[in-house]
Amino acid sequence: MKPDPKSPTLHLSDDALGKALDELHAFGVTELCTIIAQQAATRLELNPKIAHLDSSSFHLDGSYNSGDDEPVDGVIQIKRGYSCDNRPDLNQVVLELIAENTADLPLLMRPLSGNASDKTSFRETVLRQAGQLQNAGVEVLVTDSAGSGHPANPESNGRYLGNGCPATLTQAKKLLDGSVVSDFSSLVEGMECSRVDTVYAGVKQRWLVIRSDPKSPSLAAWERARGSAERRLLKGSEEERKRFDRLRTQEFSCEADARAALLAYQASCRVLDPIDPKMRARKHYPKAGRPARKAVPERVSYQIEGSVAASTKSFEEQLERASRFIVATNDTTGERLSDVGVLQAYKGRWSGASGS
Repeated sequence: MKPDPKSPTLHLSDDALGKALDELHAFGVTELCTIIAQQAATRLELNPKIAHLDSSSFHLDGSYNSGDDEPVDGVIQIKRGYSCDNRPDLNQVVLELIAENTADLPLLMRPLSGNASDKTSFRETVLRQAGQLQNAGVEVLVTDSAGSGHPANPESNGRYLGNGCPATLTQAKKLLDGSVVSDFSSLVEGMECSRVDTVYAGVKQRWLVIRSDPKSPSLAAWERARGSAERRLLKGSEEERKRFDRLRTQEFSCEADARAALLAYQASCRVLDPIDPKMRARKHYPKAGRPARKAVPERVSYQIEGSVAASTKSFEEQLERASRFIVATNDTTGERLSDVGVLQAYKGRWSGASGS
């Protein structure tokens, strides 16, 4: 039986496959994936206004020799990095994904080396794929706090970005610990919000300080915050109690030095407070055993006595901190996203109405 001259398999060969792979590499597999996804979204009438950018890691068992090699542009290296699988002992690769918010359709998939950093790769993706994302109809791109280093860049990322703000920023710490923001208003059921206009990374932004509302009929979020505060207190108290135990075994040459060490310990504590601490003087004699009535000590040392306990104030501060988080956006006017819309987009519950 003769082969059908119209059959596509007739023209399939190593040379043809190699040329096709070369063409794909030159064009960009990630870019091609985005174009295909865009067409799929159009045919499915998804109208993806909002997309989420995130990454995940996949650990690989076995031995690999790419760990010590010099990185080559465009070549994925299997090596250790931050493991989403909680397996930092294994090599891994990273997959970066942008999915639209209505049906979770992937708009972009980008493989990366195992030690890739979200802070760097997110920025590269936003700058590289902004045009195609806009062509797909994406108006808002949502990331986690790894995207906060470049939250606006209005010319490159579709003009609007929503992301979680890292709690390590000095300004964010003040907003989260309750020392600055106290004027909250109702946002959605169980959530309160306070708006802060600021400038970060040279860009004007709208920061929404959001906290669980303890007066809400739905206390699930508040109970989660309480559980988080209790875990933080437990972890912090264990470390601070060990330090106090070591402090009690120390000997000081004078009472003033002992009191100074106690004050330094108190200043460093965030969870525990000393209870009725006292300074005890210990006389040291040249001979062991019970000293004679008129024996003169060689020296006198001082030790701290007492115990520690968690303070109510510490728990309240931890509870307030655990109940808050910050979402940032460069949509400072609310043109695309209202305050409620920012929260819904960040949580992945976009309703399709920008003014909702």
